[in-house]
Amino acid sequence: MHIPPKRRRRCLKVHHLSMAGVAQRKIAKQLGVSHATVRSDLRLIEAHWSDIATPAADDLLLEQLQLLREQTARIARTDLMEAFGSHITVAEYIKACDARDAKVLAFIRETRRTIDAVHRRAAEREAQPDLYQGDVESLQETDETAPKLDKTVHPNSASLQPEQEIVAPESPREKFPPKAAQPAQPAPDPSTDPLLDPILEEAVTLFPHLKGQPPDQILTFLDQLTEPT
Repeated sequence: MHIPPKRRRRCLKVHHLSMAGVAQRKIAKQLGVSHATVRSDLRLIEAHWSDIATPAADDLLLEQLQLLREQTARIARTDLMEAFGSHITVAEYIKACDARDAKVLAFIRETRRTIDAVHRRAAEREAQPDLYQGDVESLQETDETAPKLDKTVHPNSASLQPEQEIVAPESPREKFPPKAAQPAQPAPDPSTDPLLDPILEEAVTLFPHLKGQPPDQILTFLDQLTEPT
């Protein structure tokens, strides 16, 4: 028999108070329910105790996971300057940052261990695919900042793998025809470079016999002068 998580928790509280000797009417008043609801929960406990007690460990893990998330977020948002005042030194600030980061990392490690435990429990209870459905809803109700979960996929579904790598789909590649080979361009004639005009003019000024000679011959003459002997 599958019992909703909220009623499971209430039955455990009713059982605990009843074993402590609290009267049924006082239990109903303390829990904010009717006397008939308490009697119904006690009858359910007697008939289906194993269905209530067995998932209790799952409930505890989920509550612990939610608590770790809240504690990690609270520590990460700590404003050290506001906490220590404006008279904190640089060394004290660095030390406080290191201490805060160490706490955050410790909570993250504990959160990972708890998540692994949740997945192990889910793998052991594949016969109840909706076991955690109510728990996921209750977690979202208590944490408004939690991301919206897909209600159609359960944490113990075989499609959820904690270490599965998410690969983005490849975009279709457009096929283009190969580019035609371009004909080789002839090498530019260095003698026609306009940047060489000042050099040619200076060469003619220094060596008047070069006047009227083509630029390539003037450049050859200058190369011969600059070649090491």
